[in-house]
Amino acid sequence: MIIDLAKNAKDAQLAMKISSEVASIQERLIDVQQQALELQTDNQDLKAKIQAFNDDTEFRDSLEFDPVGIYTRQGPRGLEMYCSACLDRDNKRMRVTGTRGSGTPHCQVHGYRQ
Repeated sequence: MIIDLAKNAKDAQLAMKISSEVASIQERLIDVQQQALELQTDNQDLKAKIQAFNDDTEFRDSLEFDPVGIYTRQGPRGLEMYCSACLDRDNKRMRVTGTRGSGTPHCQVHGYRQ
């Protein structure tokens, strides 16, 4: 009977030690999972930035500068015109719209380009 009690006590100690180790491993696993999630988020953000950079590069490569102060390109619906000041200074794709009778392009921010 004493042998059984001693064996049970040893088994209980072993069970407690195993339980403690399992809890420690679970904590480490949660930390690794959180780090993996952060890395996935960082990776997605970097991929989005790369895609935006590539899109902008492709867009800018498609432009031709016109001496009146606009960029032009052939878009899916015909000729597109962009204000060079908006694009160069502010990195904004501000379309040049409407023209006066003289054919002068008009930027909503900078007015008529001359």
